[in-house]
Amino acid sequence: MLTHFKTPENIWNVSLKELIDSGIVIEKTAQKIKEKQAKIDLDKEFKKLSSYNIKILTMDDIDYPPLLREIASPPSVLFIKGHSLSNFPTCVAIVGARRASLSGQTFAQELARDLSKCGITIVSGLARGIDSAAHTGAVSEVGSTIGVVGCGLNIIYPPENRRLFEKIEEHGALISEYPLGTPPFKSNFPARNRIISGLSLGVIVIEASEKSGALITADFALEQGRDVMAVPGHIKSSLSKGVHNLLKQGAYLVENANDILSILNLFRTKKLEKKESEEGLSHLEKQIIETIGWETVHIDKISQLINLDIATVIGCLTILELKGYVKQDIGKNYIRLR
Repeated sequence: MLTHFKTPENIWNVSLKELIDSGIVIEKTAQKIKEKQAKIDLDKEFKKLSSYNIKILTMDDIDYPPLLREIASPPSVLFIKGHSLSNFPTCVAIVGARRASLSGQTFAQELARDLSKCGITIVSGLARGIDSAAHTGAVSEVGSTIGVVGCGLNIIYPPENRRLFEKIEEHGALISEYPLGTPPFKSNFPARNRIISGLSLGVIVIEASEKSGALITADFALEQGRDVMAVPGHIKSSLSKGVHNLLKQGAYLVENANDILSILNLFRTKKLEKKESEEGLSHLEKQIIETIGWETVHIDKISQLINLDIATVIGCLTILELKGYVKQDIGKNYIRLR
């Protein structure tokens, strides 16, 4: 239609007869197009977008991301809330399970934070679990992030992410190809995933079952010529199945942000130093941190391993949690954060 009628404005103003005579669509389809068009008030739509501080970006705009323009089916229109996408030239996607483990979410947050320190924008889908953790890590300090949603930008989904939406708008951008009021239909999310990978130099998968939606993003990444990276998990966990299958198929194995910088050939001279200060911690607090390690450990096990009563251990764990060194999982299990 653009080739024939030259501009979107001409398409909008074309008559039913002209549309039929063009031969682009059959008469029945042309009638449906004009019937739907008659129900749309453009002025009202623009005012609504303005009230939500939402901008429109088309493929003709100079700020349209060059990488996204290259993919097989780039979105012809993007709705954007927050900063211009031209502010984020170097993007990497982090995706994974919605029902992620605490250790998976902790790692996603840490990885996103470390990549953000190198000026890399984190792209994800604002879903529960790994996505939310990645966005949170990216904005925890001075980093930027892009959230790609599968609904209209006036709908916050999932609803508990309201505060995260606000932070992303402040530190990055929220984008959608769906008009205002579009509900988060299940069918929207696979299509949304092509935008996540399309914006990014590479896609990192953290925790994914064999039928995880994150694997759809990885598939799009491969089709688009992007690098696919995966973080290995526990061999017995169902959340490791999809990730390990990616590794078997040739995905890059990553353990930290430096691996990603090397794979994508980014900032090779600016390697991150893995140096966590434990100054100010007592000998007992350091002992507890070492005992917990990087897998969840029950409080009874911690007490048994360091031969201390539960009350003392609880007191130390509470202090360590306030200092950001450990976090309590379900059922009095603890995991080390740094």
